[in-house]
Amino acid sequence: MRLVKQSITLAHILQEKRLSKVRWHLLYPEANGTQPAARIIYRRVIHSKDGSRELRNLLNGFGSAGSRGGEKGARGAHFSGGGFRHVYDPSGRKQYCMVKMRYSYKAASHKKFIDTYMPQKNKEQVIEKPVLFGCDGYEQRMTNLHFKFIISPESDKAPLKEAVKAFIEKTNFETGYRLDWKAVIHTDTAHPHAHILVNGNDLKGKPVKFKKDFIRRRSHQITQDIITAMIGERTQEQITLSKSKSITAARWTSHDEKISMLVKPIQDDRFGCAIYPVSEELSRRLSFLAELGLAEYHNGLYKLEKRWDKSLTAAGRYNSFLTVREDLKWSSAHNLHLYTDTTGAISGTVRKVSVMDDEGVWNNSIVVENKELKKAWYVPLYNPPRKKLEGKEVTVEMTHNSKGLLVPVITAVDTAGERSPYRRGEHRSSRDSGSGSRSKD
Repeated sequence: MRLVKQSITLAHILQEKRLSKVRWHLLYPEANGTQPAARIIYRRVIHSKDGSRELRNLLNGFGSAGSRGGEKGARGAHFSGGGFRHVYDPSGRKQYCMVKMRYSYKAASHKKFIDTYMPQKNKEQVIEKPVLFGCDGYEQRMTNLHFKFIISPESDKAPLKEAVKAFIEKTNFETGYRLDWKAVIHTDTAHPHAHILVNGNDLKGKPVKFKKDFIRRRSHQITQDIITAMIGERTQEQITLSKSKSITAARWTSHDEKISMLVKPIQDDRFGCAIYPVSEELSRRLSFLAELGLAEYHNGLYKLEKRWDKSLTAAGRYNSFLTVREDLKWSSAHNLHLYTDTTGAISGTVRKVSVMDDEGVWNNSIVVENKELKKAWYVPLYNPPRKKLEGKEVTVEMTHNSKGLLVPVITAVDTAGERSPYRRGEHRSSRDSGSGSRSKD
């Protein structure tokens, strides 16, 4: 794209990081010092690819590229979670890389993670234990607050140790911190991956905070750029292989985007739409959705469950979302909803308790099922719930904790109908029967 106004280029705007800092007197000298409404006029260059989408995505990055991690971020629901997020790549050739992050205020969790989990002392099958690297003297500076990153590139050719160091260096540059960190490479799974542990204070003693946009988008962009710079862009063969893998991915993919545009609504108790596959690619994807229980095949026609798109999206962030549907007793599988800060108060029986284990299960959660409504909710939790909570009658509602974050609070209802809230991971009565998410360590 070619900008009509040549007084200041797009590169100058990018250097300024934010539109509010653009030198408007250079861009619009006729404005006589007043700041006009933000506008960029461009025209299409003949015989060139339309770059409007690329321009729009560059502009969308203004608010984050130069943001400081220490600034106050948006407050949202306090859930654990992770999973693959696709970051926009106009060329389609950047190396894919999964990034997950969670944090904790528990000193015991911090110590256990660095002493046991990172060196894999809890895995007897790992004979050659991995060696930690990072900042010297980390153990002497450990705070209760700590952040745990997982970085897992799609390609197994990526030099993970160098990639981790580059990720920390780039994060320091963009946030203004000097992060205090330790990392380790685990190779005992199908995909080698790196665990990065970041202390709650940086090396200058400054409290560390990561903005929501950094976790959701920018961290993925950084890792993609780093891996691509190290091993090169993806070849056409790698792109084709990646697309074939996405056919059997338990998350929302480009295949599902195509399906959602082609489906036709139908009247059925369980199914909400149907589609005749128009290509071998979509046929294979629909077959996999049927394996997940989200679709059913009938004489060349695939019927998709009501809310199949929401269930698949939730599964991309919470990998136990689809598997727990098997534990429902009174509700249909498609009536399992993701509990969010807009759901409101719910009540029912705890049907399933899931505890995060860093690799197998991505997050803590409970499933609450209401017999009368024939409806169930998947409730992500920050603190690990106790197994004894299964089978208990509970209510769940969102409230603000002491830090101003929205958190789901679990209240047990005993046989006499009395309510007992869980706080700090302990029941107020003498019975030891559960753990809530409103804890502070």
